[in-house]
Amino acid sequence: MKEFQAKRLVCCYEENIKTSRDNIFRLTCPVAELKWIENWKDMHTLIYTESGVNENNCIFIEYKMLGQILFDEPVKATWVTTLHDAETGKIQFLIILEDRGVIKFDIDGKEHENGTITAIWHFTYTSLSEKGNAIPDKTFKERMLAVQKELAQMLKYYCETGKMLRMDKA
Repeated sequence: MKEFQAKRLVCCYEENIKTSRDNIFRLTCPVAELKWIENWKDMHTLIYTESGVNENNCIFIEYKMLGQILFDEPVKATWVTTLHDAETGKIQFLIILEDRGVIKFDIDGKEHENGTITAIWHFTYTSLSEKGNAIPDKTFKERMLAVQKELAQMLKYYCETGKMLRMDKA
């Protein structure tokens, strides 16, 4: 019997947005995401938060978007906030994709003097099973990038217009 060999893939995406680091920080929250992620209400369940918003050790489950894009089928994604630092604006999630894999999702940003920020979204994926290894590396990286890009475009649109981006019009 062949021994399981976990794979690790890394993907980073940057998006320039006319907003502040504080605004990105506040909006990267399972409650605030109702404002800018289309159909978010039907896609997630908030499991735990002491403050009512994102914080260290906040937990929520997302049912449709991430698994569908990465694996071509709904996969329950359990998100755990492992870093939520208002001083630096850094956020980190550990995303458990059932028995397939884990993503460490780091969010950071570089503020610029012109009132914009370069939002940096970094995924580190580690497979947990052969199911998590099944999709070729190049395809999986392209799918991770698609997730990052879609989220970044929705966030950018909201920050710059105050409106939710309707994906059928994107």
